[in-house]
Amino acid sequence: MSFKKRVFFRIFPTEKTEFEHIKLDSKTGTIYVRHLQELSKNNIKTDRSYWKFETDGIFYNSTQETVYNDVTAGVLEEVINGNNAVIASFGQTGSGKTFTISGLHITENEFGILPRIAKDFLALRKSMPNNIKLGIDMSYVEFYNTFAIDLLKPDLITIEISKCREVRKVQISNEFEALKCIFLGEARKNFKQGCRYLSNLATNVATFHITKKDMDLTNPVKICSRLHIIDMAGNDTCGNMKLFCKNPKEIGLANVTKSQLEQFILCLSTNISKNIRVKQRINSLIYYLNGDFASESILRFIGHIKAKNEDLLITLSMLRFGNILKGLKMKRKVMQFELNEEVELQYLRNKLQSIEKDQHLNSVLLNRDLVTGMNPERIKHLHNLIQDYLAGNVQEIPLMNVADAGLVLENIRTLCKGLENEIKALQIENQGLVAHQQSEVTLKQKSSKSSSHSTIGKLSRRSSKARSKESITKENKQSGSNIAEKQKLNETGELSIASSQKRKKSVTKSSTSGMNKATNRKKSSNTSVEKRDSKSSVKSLDVQMPIPEMIPEKQDMWRRFASSSHYKERVEEYKQNEQEIKSHFSSYVHEIKKLQKIKDDNDKHINDLLLAQTYRKFNSKDEFDEQGLLVLSYAEKECKERLDETREMLVDQQEITLTAQEALKAYLDNRQNIIKSAESEFDQFCAENYQVPSVDIQLVQNDLNPYTFDANIEDPDSVLEKEEELTFIPEPPAKTQIIRNLQTLLQREQRARIKAINRKKQEWRNV
Repeated sequence: MSFKKRVFFRIFPTEKTEFEHIKLDSKTGTIYVRHLQELSKNNIKTDRSYWKFETDGIFYNSTQETVYNDVTAGVLEEVINGNNAVIASFGQTGSGKTFTISGLHITENEFGILPRIAKDFLALRKSMPNNIKLGIDMSYVEFYNTFAIDLLKPDLITIEISKCREVRKVQISNEFEALKCIFLGEARKNFKQGCRYLSNLATNVATFHITKKDMDLTNPVKICSRLHIIDMAGNDTCGNMKLFCKNPKEIGLANVTKSQLEQFILCLSTNISKNIRVKQRINSLIYYLNGDFASESILRFIGHIKAKNEDLLITLSMLRFGNILKGLKMKRKVMQFELNEEVELQYLRNKLQSIEKDQHLNSVLLNRDLVTGMNPERIKHLHNLIQDYLAGNVQEIPLMNVADAGLVLENIRTLCKGLENEIKALQIENQGLVAHQQSEVTLKQKSSKSSSHSTIGKLSRRSSKARSKESITKENKQSGSNIAEKQKLNETGELSIASSQKRKKSVTKSSTSGMNKATNRKKSSNTSVEKRDSKSSVKSLDVQMPIPEMIPEKQDMWRRFASSSHYKERVEEYKQNEQEIKSHFSSYVHEIKKLQKIKDDNDKHINDLLLAQTYRKFNSKDEFDEQGLLVLSYAEKECKERLDETREMLVDQQEITLTAQEALKAYLDNRQNIIKSAESEFDQFCAENYQVPSVDIQLVQNDLNPYTFDANIEDPDSVLEKEEELTFIPEPPAKTQIIRNLQTLLQREQRARIKAINRKKQEWRNV
């Protein structure tokens, strides 16, 4: 039962880590407070004595996330499963109660318990199974004196105690709607003006109404539960009125609410139902909770105290109140399931359809009185239907009862018997015809034997003549094939001589012309073919020519080749190509920067459009024109036009960037072609002058590397120099901007509330 009820205390943060009259034991959750009698001037005792207060946790200089995790551990899951829960914040005025509950005036990281619970409830709804439907509604009520105010209604009309449960419930479908309700409720609270910071004058309750429905038709029930988050008005003594600008009436109302709540807790401990009902009607807050503040519910209390010497009296009062809360005996709740109207209605509809179907089948099967007394017209109609069905004119025979089925089966049986008799008669007739045909065939065979002997002699003479002709044609074909083979041998000999002469000529040739920009790919293929021809020529020389007695050094061969005018022209061509690569690479990088800038502008316009839509939703309802289209605000139209223009510019810039990239790739391919041509020329030079292949073709690459410009298309920024640091401030994320808009909405609502109060005061003065 310790899980169902927990009491925490949060110490107002100070620069000091140790206090004079208060000791904190965070490990055991114990707070020690010095006896006030010992602090009087007439005290003679030298020993110090302390009051001991046990808690479930102490928060000192703790973050909002830590407080939330410890207080709400396991609470949301229990609420979804049907348990009611209450999370209440109480304490001295100005000790940070509202900051713990809401914390809406700073950043999202400093949000309190209320907005974090809304976010986690929505996350739990997404993780539910498909057959579970979780509904989340929210209400926000303020209790001041003996009446209540619905903070989610813009008119802020006071409600009597008997009708305070009939407040507005807003359905929550996403986090944005939940935050909007929380900010509106926070802005419309009754707070004290003229203080160093806003101080609530009344107790506020934000309630989450949870409805868990099982959409399975076998279990038409639903579970309803509530989670109340209470921000009580600050308690204090009259000595601190000037500090927080509160008058005795306002402080007295807050103290009375705390005292009535304390009496109700003591009444719950006695477990007398009559007394409990009486106490519920005395206080509007307890009446609104409607039995959710009970020993069967999950209770979480967060006391807020200050550790200064001048606040010891009110601190002791808060600690004693927490001690009373810890003394409350908890009970197990008997789960109550309500009927799910949606599933129950669908279940009854399905059940009714199945009953109607069964009744129809029973009426058909049990309707046997029509078998004997059937109408002749009905019999004739069924007979015609059977004929049409067998002829393929209709696809089915509609039957009214069992009599129709029996008649149809009887007619089909008689038709089958008639067809069987006809088949037997046809089989007998067919057997007689077969015997007659066989006798005629035997007579024809006898007459044909006499004529067959005369035809055999003629066929034998014809076959001998054909055989002699075939032998003559075979001899002619063999002689022709021998002559063709001789001609092929002569042709192959001539081809081999011609090919050897061509190879010798290919050794002496060298490609002197460079590769042009328009025909880079074609000439690269030609150079590769020449390289293969040169290698084949070297192999033929190795076979035909003798190996030289002394092979020169590779550096000598390379120096002689590098000093040739032809190679120098190739180097100049390579340098010019590298200059083109450098210029095209710089233009390519420039286009990429323009593309990135347009992308950033596009993202900015998207965020502006989102903010304009958010501002319109907060300030006015959705309006539609005659065609049913949503009417956009002026800001939305401007943002949409800018977004469309930016998207068109983005498409055009993408095409320009791709064109620059293709041009750069063409020069990069030409670089490889020039290198391959130089390598093939060096190979041919070695073969012609030294009768050996080139020892190291890598020498060409090494010689051209100093003139090479490193152009990385995949990462162009790595080659360029680092740009200057950004001087502009990046735009905040969309969610952060939404929270800022909500905070602006909160301030605007608070100003409107102040104006309304001042207007009422002026009207009373005029009267």
